[in-house]
Amino acid sequence: MDLDGYECTPRWIAASDVARYLTPAFGVGAWGQFSYRSNKPDNGGPTLKEPVYAGGAEVSLLPVGTDSPALLVVPRLGYGWSLMSIGGRAEAVGGVMYGGEIGLLFPKSHFSSAIGWLSGPTRSSGNLGRDYNFGGFTFLIGGVING
Repeated sequence: MDLDGYECTPRWIAASDVARYLTPAFGVGAWGQFSYRSNKPDNGGPTLKEPVYAGGAEVSLLPVGTDSPALLVVPRLGYGWSLMSIGGRAEAVGGVMYGGEIGLLFPKSHFSSAIGWLSGPTRSSGNLGRDYNFGGFTFLIGGVING
């Protein structure tokens, strides 16, 4: 897209996950996220808008124990839908998403931070004319609810 005047811009992400721990260091769960970005090229072309909806299953692993802070590794598999449009209505395109995140979990203070990566390769959206990937790298800051 950079050849067309569109810059690489950050996406805003709202994400959540729920996991049930079967042992103190192994859990299974589900995740979901919504991300959005927009970009207007310098050459005055139409605005690119890209909302992405995604969700799926995950495995939560605490490989070095559950003390605070704990190292958290979360492989993920799911499905995502992108509605990328350039100045008009978008055709939804979807694809299998895979990846995961690694982070630090502070259960006693109910705080977490993580970096992640999800890949979402799919066919072209509408008039885009080329395949693309609606995944990417993430940096997440969140809270922990024990229950």
